[in-house]
Amino acid sequence: MTTTEISGITAVEMKCYWRILGKTKQDRIRNGKIREELKQRLVEEKVYKKQLKWFGDVVRMGEERNVKQVME
Repeated sequence: MTTTEISGITAVEMKCYWRILGKTKQDRIRNGKIREELKQRLVEEKVYKKQLKWFGDVVRMGEERNVKQVME
């Protein structure tokens, strides 16, 4: 993913977190504190973990699978 895509996803994610907690930007709370309160990791970490999981799944696939053939 590109930096622009991650930035956009992060913005939407944080908007949802703010709404969940009923906070506004006028409360002047940093995004890190919001994430801590909800016990959430950075979106980049989540995406990276999912990509690694997918890569592992593809590596274990049979040779006849299209996904495996495309990757190789």
